[in-house]
Amino acid sequence: MKFSETELPSNRKFGFFFTFIFLIAVVYFFYVANIIWAYVFVILALIFLLITLIKSDALLPLNRLWMRFGFLLG
Repeated sequence: MKFSETELPSNRKFGFFFTFIFLIAVVYFFYVANIIWAYVFVILALIFLLITLIKSDALLPLNRLWMRFGFLLG
């Protein structure tokens, strides 16, 4: 199967997924008391959430890159 034949998930799903992943990272870094990294991931989560809610089409290049990475893995 070729990469061009695969169907990408919606950009909104992609954005919400990475917002969730970054929020999990925030919880982890707060738990291990590494506050600086927690703040970095809070900012990333907020950026992804805002982009997802306002203009999800801007996430298309990252969505393609993520799917290409998944395609390479398996």
